[in-house]
Amino acid sequence: MAEPAPVAQRPSAFAASGSVRQGDDRCKVTALTLVGEAENMPFFTQKKVHEVQSFVLKFVNSHSEVAESIELGQRRESRARLCVVALLIPYDAKTIPVHEKLPVITKEFSSTGMSVILSEPRGYDRVVVGLKYQGEMRFILARAVHLTPMGGGFFQLGLEFLQILHPGDHPELREVVF
Repeated sequence: MAEPAPVAQRPSAFAASGSVRQGDDRCKVTALTLVGEAENMPFFTQKKVHEVQSFVLKFVNSHSEVAESIELGQRRESRARLCVVALLIPYDAKTIPVHEKLPVITKEFSSTGMSVILSEPRGYDRVVVGLKYQGEMRFILARAVHLTPMGGGFFQLGLEFLQILHPGDHPELREVVF
């Protein structure tokens, strides 16, 4: 049985337009367009595939950074879309209840804040954000600035960064891992 082609060599239904910075393997995608051939498929199958590709193209482009920036207006700072696992821990000035940690998925980052996706609304005022960086846990105290319903029972929580928290100053953070 033949090995599948590496991902970079597989034909794609979409092509991204945008730019890549020299020496940076991340790219900023501005829009997707349809490309590719479906010559070996019967006509009815080609039509179905094209219909799916057309829908997905419209869907992705309607949720792109360009579309959102037009909808939201000019933001003070650009954001980087980055989907990673993070931890949220409720915070009050006296204790950090690490047993209440909640794993979340991030949506966007800026130098001053981030947004995460929650599967239920949480009434956070302040939280400790735990991120794994170069094999170590790092912690940031953040203030909740908005909780926005996304549909389907999901919510986007916007956080503003306040300060770095060091495990040496908060011993309870030493036991937090994921």
